[in-house]
Amino acid sequence: MEDRGRDRGSPDFGTLLRHYRLAAGLSQEALAERARVSSEGISALERGYRRTPQRETLALLAEALELDPEQRAIFEATARPSSSRHGGSISVGPWPSAGTFPLPIALTTFIGRTTETSEIAALLRGHRLVTLAGPGGIGKTQTALRVGSALSEAREISVCFIPLAQDDTGNPATLETLIANLTDKPLLLILDGCESVVDDAAKTAHAILGGSTHLRILATSREPLRAAGEYAYRLPSLPEADAVALFVDRAIARNHQFALTDENAPLIAQICQDLDGIPLAIELAAARMNVLSVKALAERLAAASEPGMHSTIESSYNLLSDRERRFFQRLSAFEEGATLDEVTAACAPDGTPAGDVLSLIASLVDKSLVVAELESSEPRYRLLEAFRQYARDKLSACNE
Repeated sequence: MEDRGRDRGSPDFGTLLRHYRLAAGLSQEALAERARVSSEGISALERGYRRTPQRETLALLAEALELDPEQRAIFEATARPSSSRHGGSISVGPWPSAGTFPLPIALTTFIGRTTETSEIAALLRGHRLVTLAGPGGIGKTQTALRVGSALSEAREISVCFIPLAQDDTGNPATLETLIANLTDKPLLLILDGCESVVDDAAKTAHAILGGSTHLRILATSREPLRAAGEYAYRLPSLPEADAVALFVDRAIARNHQFALTDENAPLIAQICQDLDGIPLAIELAAARMNVLSVKALAERLAAASEPGMHSTIESSYNLLSDRERRFFQRLSAFEEGATLDEVTAACAPDGTPAGDVLSLIASLVDKSLVVAELESSEPRYRLLEAFRQYARDKLSACNE
């Protein structure tokens, strides 16, 4: 089987995944252990029962399969759903009953987020639509699943998980089918991955909430849905202690001899800080502990960004307008962030009004590409380091 793009006759994602897995000499169970995902999930992808993985899962699979850049590009292109923010459908319905969408079984240790999960659960008790927002790789899906599992185990509410890359919410007949199946009992509906179809997701949330007084929605998205009654909760990076604990747990999974020591603890903390406490980036880095020492990994990360984050960031970048992309690129000039005046001077030298600059910043903050630090009297705006390096590479390509 030849590696080809998504032209006529090219393989579907499940076939390609199986091809790469067998070429690496791995069973489904071995790949699942390497990628820290469930073997049931890999089986479902290969059989076509699930057609596309989450972006974070895709990055972990590519890393575990040790794909070269060309193979990774084909792998990601084959998995990419053909949808867009405006008018993009998600796939063909109809949606069956809620019992057909149970929560995925978690086979990895969930670390940290104690405060966040408690706060999100409390919000869901008081609001019917809560959107868990944050950049790619920050752990929105896993946190949402953790909240759903806790509420389900406490018998507070039944929970239904809908990955939006795989289901169509734009068809009116499909909506009627969904609403008819969700009105008979209290239910929490987790709508996962709304960012690529945010307009459709907002319309869907409005329609199904209006059709059922017993329904609550927890959405995950890189930006708020801006739907009526929405309460947005922005998921932060992991604090240092949790980030280090996650790194150690995932490193031991790849190398059972690995251990946290007094000697390597400062380096691990520095690695987690360099990766901005982003769980996906930390997991991808920890996966290298079977081939690199902690010191070598720290030096490598200091020289270049973690490649496994590239596709996650690119998927957000591709949703930007041309104007937002240029502004995002120019923000990479600030290593430590900048004030509004500094951003205006450096990123809009053509006389763009300050109000337009603020609107661009607000849009990128909403899309989880810029971090707004509002604690001091003068707000500062910055890019997470992996995002800044990506933006810098784009800026260099434009010869600016």
